[in-house]
Amino acid sequence: MMKNSLRIWVEKMLLFNHLTKIVRFFSFGFRPLCLFVSLSVITCAPQKHDSVIILYDRPPRTLDPHLRSEIVTLSILCNVYECLVDYDPHLKLVPKLAENWTMLDSLTWEIALRKGVKFHNQKPLTEQDVIYSLYRVFKLPGSEMKDLRMIVDTVTGSNGTILIKTRFPYYYLMNHLTNLAIVPDNFSDFENKPTGSGPYRVLNIYRDSIVCAVNQDYWDKAPKIKKGIFKFVPELSERIRLIKNNQADIAYGLPLEVIQSLGDSLKILLAPSVVARQLEYNLNKFPFNILQFRQALNLAIDRAGLVRELYKNNALPANQYIPMGFIGYAVDFPPLFYNPTEAQKLIKNLIPKISIKFAYAQSVEAVGKFIAKNLRDIGIGVYELALSSEEYWKGIEEGTLDCYLISYINTSLDGFNSTIINSFHSHCPEKGMGLMNLNGYSNYMVDSLINKVIKTPDPDTRLRYIREIQKQLLADLPSIPVVWEPRVYGVSRNIKWHPRLDQQIRLAEIEYK
Repeated sequence: MMKNSLRIWVEKMLLFNHLTKIVRFFSFGFRPLCLFVSLSVITCAPQKHDSVIILYDRPPRTLDPHLRSEIVTLSILCNVYECLVDYDPHLKLVPKLAENWTMLDSLTWEIALRKGVKFHNQKPLTEQDVIYSLYRVFKLPGSEMKDLRMIVDTVTGSNGTILIKTRFPYYYLMNHLTNLAIVPDNFSDFENKPTGSGPYRVLNIYRDSIVCAVNQDYWDKAPKIKKGIFKFVPELSERIRLIKNNQADIAYGLPLEVIQSLGDSLKILLAPSVVARQLEYNLNKFPFNILQFRQALNLAIDRAGLVRELYKNNALPANQYIPMGFIGYAVDFPPLFYNPTEAQKLIKNLIPKISIKFAYAQSVEAVGKFIAKNLRDIGIGVYELALSSEEYWKGIEEGTLDCYLISYINTSLDGFNSTIINSFHSHCPEKGMGLMNLNGYSNYMVDSLINKVIKTPDPDTRLRYIREIQKQLLADLPSIPVVWEPRVYGVSRNIKWHPRLDQQIRLAEIEYK
């Protein structure tokens, strides 16, 4: 296993910043249970079962593990596919299909593959599967995971060992591999026959659900849950009804405001969140291409009021792009101030009357309406589009939405890797950079600093560069940070389970009482 200053740094940040700070904040005045808060826990007679039903408000955007980094997609596919390395529930790096790894020199990584691993089609894991998986991501059109392309030069392998040569010294490579699923060599029929090496295999794919069964040939400890059903139920009331009546076990992502109305009728878990809620817009379109207008939007948002009124103080006003507890978070950045009077002045100096279309998913309608009112209060005409999940994501992917409310979920302890590279480097898919930057942002200084961070091994210097990037982003406002919010889960009273910081629901981590 690699032993260097990076590992010490990551573990130090994880144990001190991520756990201590987040647990302090998200105790909410209740007694913390591990990292999570349980509200209204109701006891009932234990039942013995070996299957669970997980509810989402929408289906995954794809079943191809190399295409999308959207949370519902990742949360389902993480049960089917595995990577060379993984994060445990507290985002600590652990071996998976890689048994161990080391840096042979500043450019070369040697990775020993785990023996005895089989894919769901009974094919044994070989080095050729790893080589195929990495190069497939590099070549796959539209992939949101090809940022390794800017780092990795060549991948070779023999005798159960992989050699990865990087284009420059890069000490964070293993962190970058945590979302890169390993699939069988030359396999491509993912939408019909998802085939990985994970603890569960896909049995059936329906329009409103995906059914998974335990992988009997799994190389690791056999999970206690033998069958998992992921159901897609758009109606909030129906998801709550199913949980209340013990017809489902976990409902993902309930709106925070429903907690007060549920009383003691439902078990609720609040997870300290890695979700950053932001206002995003098309920087190539008027009036969003004018900095003065973006500054007015930023000043118009009452983050403290939003946290107080809608989140009942169970969230944090965002003041930067990397959430608290993640590497790159700047502890001394001031809050983003609410100043509607100054925002009105900026708008009046720009143009007498401006109207915009503002879109948000129906699942976060309360937040969307709050922000829309903030914007109207400074004189902006706002036409609201409360869209179904399908309409919302289609609009983003096709570029038809000029202004919308979106969330980003950090799936790595390193906020730079999970937030800055993909979202704020100039869109450059041929280099694997700026893959999520589809709104036209480009700043030479930011690009230059990102390239410096990538090539900097010293943690303190790296943090200093990340800090400068965030300061420049807050000056440019390519998007507007709004709030860091928790995830709310409705949970059956019959199971034992704690939410993960990366929001993935892993069937192998669920037990019946």
